[in-house]
Amino acid sequence: MAEEADKISQQFEGEELSISEYQRQRDRDFEEQSDYYRRRHKCGWLTECCRINKNVIQVFYELKGLELYQYDIFALRYMPLYKDYQRRCLLYASVFHVARTIVTVGSIIVPALLSLQNNSNGSLQWLTWSISLAVTIFNGIIALFKIDKKYYFLHTTKSLLETEAWQYISLSGKYSKRHDNSTRPNSHEHQFVYFCLAIERLKMKQVEEEYYKAQDNATGPVPSTQTTTSTPVRNTIIPASVASPSNQSVASTEEQNDMRDLMHSIYGQLKSRAESKTDNTKV
Repeated sequence: MAEEADKISQQFEGEELSISEYQRQRDRDFEEQSDYYRRRHKCGWLTECCRINKNVIQVFYELKGLELYQYDIFALRYMPLYKDYQRRCLLYASVFHVARTIVTVGSIIVPALLSLQNNSNGSLQWLTWSISLAVTIFNGIIALFKIDKKYYFLHTTKSLLETEAWQYISLSGKYSKRHDNSTRPNSHEHQFVYFCLAIERLKMKQVEEEYYKAQDNATGPVPSTQTTTSTPVRNTIIPASVASPSNQSVASTEEQNDMRDLMHSIYGQLKSRAESKTDNTKV
């Protein structure tokens, strides 16, 4: 995608690139990619994932009011991220379904074969051992690499990416209202920064789930469908020592009295010990 951006920038260098020219260039590039996918998959038309990507691209390029760099951000960030999730979902779905099928079917077949081993030859025993070994291996692979957890998580994240894109395109859900308390009409240009923030948070959630939990120090308003309402202030229990200046003075006086009593008791104990030592020396 970076080479594609450099190619477009060099082709239109020194010229003022309009939105329509940019869209036509993107359409031509997509058609070239479509031919590549058709030759690679050897099918009459694109696969389902490619058709979904084409629909999103076509609708996104028809949006009004966006800058050229915003189209580039969508093409260079969102689309590769979405395609990567599609590829990983396909990989983990294949491994997950194959492994679960082998474990489930093997767990049912092995007890039945064990019941027939007394009246069978050695080949049946080797078959039972092979199936038991396959069940154990695939069950260990699922537990070691957390295939089931990643399968559900990746498919959920991919669906959330699709939902975020379509909500932003249609300006629905959390993108239906402005977030700057302005009277101007809602627009895709205003909501684009919130769309990018939502995509990056989904990506960071996936990174934290699979690798390491990072701290998100991003500040700023977050799109939300809930309306803010004023909540009544609840009465909180305040310690008497910090409730008011008068209480603080009372608390400080009590602490001084306690400290004075403690010092008197320590002084009395030391004095009694000194007197006992002097009496012992006299004796």
